[in-house]
Amino acid sequence: MLCLVLHEAPAQRYAPFEAVWQIRETGIDKIDVDRRGNIFFTTTSGNLKQYSASGDSINYYALPFSSGISRLDAHWTVSIFLFYESQQRFEILDRFLSPLSSQEMADLGLSGFVGHAAPGNNHGIWLYDETDLSLKKINYTDKRLIQEQILNRLIPESSLQITHMVERKNTLFIQVAAEGVYIFDNQANFIKHLALDTDYPVFVENDNIFFLQENKLHRKNFLTGGSLHVELPDKYQYSGLALTGETVVMVHEQGLLAFPRPENF
Repeated sequence: MLCLVLHEAPAQRYAPFEAVWQIRETGIDKIDVDRRGNIFFTTTSGNLKQYSASGDSINYYALPFSSGISRLDAHWTVSIFLFYESQQRFEILDRFLSPLSSQEMADLGLSGFVGHAAPGNNHGIWLYDETDLSLKKINYTDKRLIQEQILNRLIPESSLQITHMVERKNTLFIQVAAEGVYIFDNQANFIKHLALDTDYPVFVENDNIFFLQENKLHRKNFLTGGSLHVELPDKYQYSGLALTGETVVMVHEQGLLAFPRPENF
């Protein structure tokens, strides 16, 4: 059963939804979707898999490194971004999962330890350098440093225990454990903080942040503050999420479940 509740207005209840498809696979780790509705996920055994919006297997990529993927970003459609923290390396694949670029952090002129990385516009990559607590943006094609800010000066009250980082529409979202999400513009200027209570990576779409809390999927508009939530079937413990234009895709301990996306959610 999937029910939608609208806060700050009379509750709206939707008829129960059944999963439109599911994938049985243990060890699913990261998940993302591209703007065509294709679904990508990584496994703890170190593989990347691609499925269609209808749940059909499309492609598979076996990692060239003996390490897991720390960051998966498929949003940009024409390229898939992978970051390997233990290898201090990133890869960029085309939409057919063929490698386009593979570089080490040292190739970008970095000598510190990068704990998080996320792709941005115009060949940019956001990097959190744990050595000096700095937030950097580098053009990976010409190795040019675009931005550099000391992060604990921007958000001095934060523990800086970053769990997730993502850029969407020239806006950077940094998720910190037990604190929520900090939002920055494309010049790394701090905009606002959203105190979201979740242990799992958020999903950003347009002006909304989607997050999991107590087997509920919440939607928070970071501009207006408006919120909705979907009550998820309690058969599973969910650990990840992604949304296409038509479906809500949830990760649980036995695989993936895809539900029809409720109207206006």
